[in-house]
Amino acid sequence: MASFASEPPPGRLSATASQRSRNLALAVLAVTGLMLVLDITITNVALPTIQRALGTTTQQLQWVVNAYALAAGGFLLLGGRLADRLGRRRVFLVGMLGFAVGSLLGGLAPSVGWLIAARGLQGLGAALIGPAAFSIITTTFAEGPERNRAVGLWSATAASGGALGMLVGGLLTQYAGWRWVLFVNVPIALVVLLVTPRLVPDVPGEPEAQTDIAGAVTVTGGLLALTYATTLVPAHGWTATRTLGLLLAAAVLLVTFVAVEARHRAPLVPLGIFRRRSLTGAVTVGLLVGAGLIATPIFFVTLYLQQILGFSAIEAGLASLPLALAVIAAARLATGLIGTVGAKRLAAGGLLLAAVGLGLLGRIHPGGTYAADVLGPMLLQGLGMGLVFMPVMVSAVAGVPPADQGLVSGVLQTTQQLGVALGMAALTTLATGTTQDLLGGTGSPPDPATIQAALTSGYAAALRGAALLALAGAALSVLLLPPSRPTRPPTPPRCAPGGQHERLHPGRTGLPARRAAAGPPGHRGLGWHPPRHPGRHVEPRSRGGRRGHRARLRGDQEVPRRRPQRQRRDRHRRRASTLPATRRRDPRTCRCPPRPSASYPDPSPTHHRLGPGRHRTWPQCPRRPRERRASMTPRPHIVLRLWAGIGLWGGDAAIVAARTTE
Repeated sequence: MASFASEPPPGRLSATASQRSRNLALAVLAVTGLMLVLDITITNVALPTIQRALGTTTQQLQWVVNAYALAAGGFLLLGGRLADRLGRRRVFLVGMLGFAVGSLLGGLAPSVGWLIAARGLQGLGAALIGPAAFSIITTTFAEGPERNRAVGLWSATAASGGALGMLVGGLLTQYAGWRWVLFVNVPIALVVLLVTPRLVPDVPGEPEAQTDIAGAVTVTGGLLALTYATTLVPAHGWTATRTLGLLLAAAVLLVTFVAVEARHRAPLVPLGIFRRRSLTGAVTVGLLVGAGLIATPIFFVTLYLQQILGFSAIEAGLASLPLALAVIAAARLATGLIGTVGAKRLAAGGLLLAAVGLGLLGRIHPGGTYAADVLGPMLLQGLGMGLVFMPVMVSAVAGVPPADQGLVSGVLQTTQQLGVALGMAALTTLATGTTQDLLGGTGSPPDPATIQAALTSGYAAALRGAALLALAGAALSVLLLPPSRPTRPPTPPRCAPGGQHERLHPGRTGLPARRAAAGPPGHRGLGWHPPRHPGRHVEPRSRGGRRGHRARLRGDQEVPRRRPQRQRRDRHRRRASTLPATRRRDPRTCRCPPRPSASYPDPSPTHHRLGPGRHRTWPQCPRRPRERRASMTPRPHIVLRLWAGIGLWGGDAAIVAARTTE
């Protein structure tokens, strides 16, 4: 018996292998997310070198950035829905192939037009990769602590990519050349293409579903127009004719999209999905997180370090490295805190902490230093970013059916992308306006000290604006996100693998080996009874002392009993054998187990009966406290007896009083 209990069950090895493959798949997807964020940052670092190498104008150079932003922001929602319809792994592989081809063509670009087209292909591949990868994570890992850990790793790697990209981009540009900023993606993409079919399961989509062409065209056109309008704001302003025209076109297309979706039988985006409070709140908070936390602070802090403090590109990248480390540490901490404090409180706390860090960064001045004015607030901002990303993502996909996970991922990433674009446009306008107001009051040409003071004031104003956006996000997270109950990890099973309890009742674990062999979960004493609280597991008290505890840890089937318990058991048996049949328990109220059958064999040699149709006597029945009645109203016969006694006592008292007066 002991040798059989020590052998692992046949399915345990496959479960371990499945968990290992899922962890490897998570690592591959996390590296993919990091690659997407790194590509944006390192390309921005290499823009001055690209301009000198290809001889482009500033307007043409801006399109190197805009082409990627337009393709990624415009097709994210469509990419998420395609992942649900055509299969997530298939869409992920197609997007990765397109991203690799775009990176290769961009590195080989002989002219700026070639480079702009390659960047657009990269953005289209990223629009397919992002929602597909995130929906694979949310469908592979079950909702709860397992999914929280996976989403925490994904968000940590993606959020730290912005800070790591400054360092990687500076090193590649200075020592390898600007073309390697694009070539570096090719080997990573090839490795991902090779290992994904082996690690990521292939879940078929719904290719037979009706295609909503009108919805796809209107939403893609609206997002493209809105993204392009935000890219024109830093150069032309919000009131320019082109900017206003694009914003109006985006509004018309998006309103048309909503009207089409409301009437279509198989809509691209079912509007009913936004009735979920968790999704609506996460999307709203994600918009403000993208506007205030993701790209804007890194952009303005990097400008302050390079233009005011005189840091080089590599030194600025090294200075941004603590931000990435703080994000990773806080994301790992958030994985454990979300089960204790809930997603709502964790998101609000992270946004408040980030707002404090951004507010302190808004106090920078031309005579400041990195250690005194930048490092501490940057660490606070990084901790807040790491705490807020994971609960927002978990809230967005909570309770969403697997068939809509890709759609929800696309909606969330689209709002974050739009938040980055809108926040960058608005805060850049604020910084430019502040700088121009300070420089416009001087009649003579300003000296370098005045220019540095004006630039620093503009950067500080933008950082304070980002802090206000973070505070608004904290307030909205409290108002919109639903309260979540803290979850606790399940208690590990105490039953030995392959023991008698597992052989008799597969899937029932959580009891010591000896007690598991004596009855199903919830039993006490010699027999068993239904749990006192249905749906809640009642852990029985251990018997056997220290020797029994060691035996249970080893998984032995035989656990020694204490001698006083054995004596009490024998005494109860002797007393039960002498009781008359009238004192035995009523079968309708007896809590003894049913008669052993084929479905539940009798595993205990002490589980005997007095005879056919007869139940155990009171000493042998499990001793349980009497259940309190739902109502404390006395029973009717007791009330009648009470009133009868009161009446008799009153009558006797009246007779005695009458005789006394006579």
